[in-house]
Amino acid sequence: MKALIYCHRNWGDSTHEWEERRKLCRKTSADLGLIHAVEAEDFATLQRLCLREGYQHVIVPGTMYTPPEVILWLKSHRIRIHDAMRLQVQPG
Repeated sequence: MKALIYCHRNWGDSTHEWEERRKLCRKTSADLGLIHAVEAEDFATLQRLCLREGYQHVIVPGTMYTPPEVILWLKSHRIRIHDAMRLQVQPG
């Protein structure tokens, strides 16, 4: 399974907050067995990798930390979204 980590950086975020979200995404990726997941930090790169490279699974730190237009774009292209925060709190 080709997976992509997308950790959007908001202008108001501190570097520490953003880095913590990246670590959460990386941990979730490893927990899912996706050791070689590619990372994208901007929407244009996310789009290019999904459309041209065929990535069908995207790990985000949480839907609340991801711009709504990105979530809508992923859903409209039938790309599966893995919410790292939600996956980390689920038992098992």
